[in-house]
Amino acid sequence: MKSLLSNGIIIDEKLVSIKIKCFVCDSPARAFLKGVCNFNGRHGCLKCTTVGEYSHTSHTVVFSTKEDSPRTDENFRAKLYGETKYMFAFTIFSEINTLYVNYEKINEENIIYPS
Repeated sequence: MKSLLSNGIIIDEKLVSIKIKCFVCDSPARAFLKGVCNFNGRHGCLKCTTVGEYSHTSHTVVFSTKEDSPRTDENFRAKLYGETKYMFAFTIFSEINTLYVNYEKINEENIIYPS
């Protein structure tokens, strides 16, 4: 992908430049691309660095209502989110500096908020 973005591709003897505007992903794919823990893990909040608590009653991970420090593209590129069993320091975004990793625009239709 890095080669396609920097060099383009030749189609019918014409050089076509490639630009990626966005990726549309479900939660597991989004976590994989961003190199973070999946949504059901203790470090699974895609917006901030809060650590969830496992609920033995509902068998789910529950995040507090307060947001911790937000995840940012700068911290992602500096690899400040660490590498654990379920988080990866390298993703396809790591080497492509022109792509911005957005942690703010997350579809919230499947997120449950306390009332």
